[in-house]
Parts: sequence; C-alpha cells; structure tokens
Amino acid sequence: MPFIQSNHHSLHYSDSHPEGVPSSGQTFIFIHGLGSSQNYYFPVIPHLTAHRCITVDTYGAARSPYTNDPISIPGIAADVIGVLDALDIPKAVVVGHSMGGLVVAELGARYPERVSGVIAIGPTHPSETLVSVMEKRAATVLEGALYNHVASSQI
Repeated sequence: MPFIQSNHHSLHYSDSHPEGVPSSGQTFIFIHGLGSSQNYYFPVIPHLTAHRCITVDTYGAARSPYTNDPISIPGIAADVIGVLDALDIPKAVVVGHSMGGLVVAELGARYPERVSGVIAIGPTHPSETLVSVMEKRAATVLEGALYNHVASSQI
C-alpha cells in the first residue's frame, strides 16, 4: 500500500482499483474515526468489487506520520481532496465513521463539486460537552503516535 503527499502530509492509502473505476461503478473514499485506521473498512471492501474503494489513514493516524502540524476537521477534509487530486478522481462518494462522519459532512458542505454522496456512519455530533472528551482522546491518540514514531526511529 502506497503513500500520497497531500498538503505537506504523507498519507497512507489503499486503492481497490488503481487502474480506475469499473465501468458500472462509483468511487468511494473511506475516512476512519479518531484513534482508528483505514483497516476499519477492510472487511467491507471485498463486497464492493464493482466500485473503486479508496481507504486512507488520516494525517497522524496509523501509518500516516504525525509531523506536529495541527489536526482539524477542515484540514483532514482538505487532505482528502488532495488524495482525490493525486489519484485524478474528479468526484467520489465520501464515507466516514465517527469523527470521519464530521469530515464527510465538511467535505459535502465545503467541496460539493467533488462529492457525489455523503455517508456518515455513527457520526460524532460536535457539542461543548464533548469538547473535553474529544481533546483527551486526541491527546491519547497523539501520545501513542508520538511514542510509535520515537520507538520506530530508535530501532
């Protein structure tokens, strides 16, 4: 599985049909939730062989390294557009789970010309109550990413 450069981020991704979308299918791009990875969607991909399916480890998650740039929903959405651009995909159905649901909502609102459909699976609802919970979870995820980066660079 290769990497794509998007907005100065190295993003790990997989592509079920790198040669392009099958004639009768559509392109789907899948965005995982906070603390997850593109692997979340791997059990689904074999059931969508008539479609091109792109999965991405968002910036700072799993195999996509964290480089101390701030992480935000608009930033992740811009990275997704960068992936579509790099793969020469004009339009896609965007699918997101949990925090990825916020990202696909942002994509639909900010880039409607690039989105042919939005599928939000158990999306997180932004609220003041959840801010501290999400900040703690993000800190834990980033701590793990930083630990993994330091540990792997010392091997």
